[in-house]
Amino acid sequence: MNFLKEIKCIMCLVKCSKYLYFAKKALCFVTILISAAMLLGLACGDGKDMAKKLRGMM
Repeated sequence: MNFLKEIKCIMCLVKCSKYLYFAKKALCFVTILISAAMLLGLACGDGKDMAKKLRGMM
């Protein structure tokens, strides 16, 4: 009985780790998109104005 609980727990951990892996990949993808949008904004807009806004956020 105890052995079956351990196997069930291990299966649950494996299943959760798969979800966490995909969540991590999605978070990396979103971070890349935000970085690309900021770089595009810096390239297209006035660099001095954007630098002032960035300093104001920090």
